[in-house]
Amino acid sequence: MNDFFTPIRWRQDTLQLLDQTRLPVEETWLDCETPEQVADAIRCLAVRGAPAIGVAAAYGLVLGSDRFDEVSKLLGTSP
Repeated sequence: MNDFFTPIRWRQDTLQLLDQTRLPVEETWLDCETPEQVADAIRCLAVRGAPAIGVAAAYGLVLGSDRFDEVSKLLGTSP
């Protein structure tokens, strides 16, 4: 039996976030396939706590990384 629980999980190129606005009444997961969806989840407080927000934001970068062919474009800087 696995007693490990996490409010964030990665499944088949999709970030799944536990919607903390629905707790403790129900367990609802949000499927995020774009960085915009991750940002919306953070804004609406579905993700709470600085560590969880940081991890979710990092995954948001991963979801959006295919949009950039160079690190400088991702960071908005010139080489």
